Amino acid sequence: MSPPGANQEAMLRAMLNQSHDLLLLVDPASQQIVETNATTERCLLYSREQLLAMRITEIATSMQDMFFWDEVSNGQITEISTMESEWQRQDGAMLPIDMSIHMQADTATPLAGVVARDASSHKAVEDELAKMTSALRATLEATADGILVTDLSGHIININHRFARIWQLPETLL
Repeated sequence: MSPPGANQEAMLRAMLNQSHDLLLLVDPASQQIVETNATTERCLLYSREQLLAMRITEIATSMQDMFFWDEVSNGQITEISTMESEWQRQDGAMLPIDMSIHMQADTATPLAGVVARDASSHKAVEDELAKMTSALRATLEATADGILVTDLSGHIININHRFARIWQLPETLL
């Protein structure tokens, strides 16, 4: 016969493992990962046992993350609604994430509940958009014509330097 609460714990684990989010519980004092879910294991390529033997700063390895988790440890940060970061996977690749943190103070030991979403698709779209914007800017600047782009309300959206020179617009106005 299983101990009381074991069935409840199994149901809770099954529910957490169904989440598409990366879920971690972290002891803020030691920065030790104390619980995780299957999505985290799958996305970071670590087993549950490996993750539970790690500190959060072994996957959140940037200098910004080091300072951030020191502030969490010192109690200076108890909640973050959204923060962009990158976590290091076991294969060394970086996984871009959007993360939120909420301190679980109602437990015997305070724990930081970390919810992260894989932001790879966002990052790819943003990178492609930046590349297209850069190409458009280069095209505008390379043309011999002066170009002024406005939206439907007449607000200036873009202008090239040739247009500014033709109309002798001062740099401060640009």
